[in-house]
Amino acid sequence: MQVVETSSCGFAYSDTGGDGPVVVLLHGVLMNGTLWDGVVDRLRSRYRCIVPELPFGAHRTPMPLRRSSRNSISHCAILTSIHALKRL
Repeated sequence: MQVVETSSCGFAYSDTGGDGPVVVLLHGVLMNGTLWDGVVDRLRSRYRCIVPELPFGAHRTPMPLRRSSRNSISHCAILTSIHALKRL
């Protein structure tokens, strides 16, 4: 897992790397990125898979209370995806 630190939050994401097209796999509320483990195993040979640990209740690192508003959570999700895609 890699960690992205932003002004709003910091959280982890996994990135399989590779030269294939990028697939970003998002999870829902009260879940985490392990939801996609089986899918990533099947796709990793053809695609670069990015799975952020979004702060929706089951993430490994809690967000600070002062930064836990909906806007901050959305901001973190968007920034993580952009950060990962910039590394192409």
